[in-house]
Amino acid sequence: MSNNQETKKCKNCGKDIPKNAKECPHCKKDLRNSIEKNPILTVVLIVVIILMGHFLFGGKDDSSSGGSNNSISSSDNSSAAYVQSKNFIRAALKSPSTADFPFIDFTANNLGNNRYEVRSYVDSQNSLGAEIRSNWVVVLQYQGGEEGDQRNWKLEKMVINDEQIYP
Repeated sequence: MSNNQETKKCKNCGKDIPKNAKECPHCKKDLRNSIEKNPILTVVLIVVIILMGHFLFGGKDDSSSGGSNNSISSSDNSSAAYVQSKNFIRAALKSPSTADFPFIDFTANNLGNNRYEVRSYVDSQNSLGAEIRSNWVVVLQYQGGEEGDQRNWKLEKMVINDEQIYP
């Protein structure tokens, strides 16, 4: 195969092979990339990207709802409020190291004035070691600064399984 237009080098054995080869005729190695080998992987990656976009950007625009406090804007910190709420909840658990929070199953309502009401659940062990699911609600206020720093968030209210924990 002397014509460079029609050949390429095998990335495994280095020999000349046809440009459109899916397998090297010399070393018999599969030359397709992982997406070509497994189209299901492509679908899974697309779904994960869509879910991440939904999680990070809220998935909907409530701006047409007549001025609702739940509208998402560039200064909305709903996702950060969820992360910080999990930190406050974790600190209140009997066995915080066993806490298992859902990835996207939560609601974070912007109450205005940098205040958020976050609702979700956590699976964790109780004091007897039994795995239980606890529903929780946290109201907190973002004080400004780095949103990832828990010191910049003020806990206003915490309720776990209908029992007010704080204040």
